Amino acid sequence: MGQLPWSYQGHAVHSLSRCPEQPVGPALLLVHGFGASTDHWRFNIPVLAERHEVHALDLLGFGRSVKPAGLPYGGALWRDQLVAYVQERIGRPTVLVGNSLGGYSALAAGAALGPLAAGVALLNAAGPFSGEGKEPQGWGAIARRTIGSALLKSPVLQRLLFENLRRPATIRRTLNQVYIDKTNVDEALVEAIRIPSLDPGAFGVFRTVFDIP
Repeated sequence: MGQLPWSYQGHAVHSLSRCPEQPVGPALLLVHGFGASTDHWRFNIPVLAERHEVHALDLLGFGRSVKPAGLPYGGALWRDQLVAYVQERIGRPTVLVGNSLGGYSALAAGAALGPLAAGVALLNAAGPFSGEGKEPQGWGAIARRTIGSALLKSPVLQRLLFENLRRPATIRRTLNQVYIDKTNVDEALVEAIRIPSLDPGAFGVFRTVFDIP
């Protein structure tokens, strides 16, 4: 599986690609969810690549992509990152496949790509999908309703939440809640989430979730 060096606006982005000798149909771009990475597609990519040109990348702030402070992390940044990748690296009609947060980013990118978007597939998508005038239903809104806006603005509480969520036991428990096939929740998957959370900029990215509508 090829690991391709690529950058968006000067920021290093981790990406993978795999392609058969004679690919069928449009290319596929796989987009992970919040706190995840290309590693979450580890079983999907080999199967899809038997017939299709397949790409996957780590959104800025996640996985092996850089996590610089000061970036406006959110749907607009990730949408533009995906649009640039399709235009610069793939260059032909592409189906964007997004899971969780990646679903919203993929949908927004698909709308912006025009003819280069061959379709969008949403897998348990999450994000600010609410229409105008409706109560936000995204990640930040859910957290604010559950814990409270004032508490969530506390740096101390944010740090405590972050430290708890990146514990291996917490990661494994969360994965077991969302994975139908529990045998896929192995040490490699747990580490694929834990290790990027040790990067210096990871906490700053985590804090942005509370400001997303």
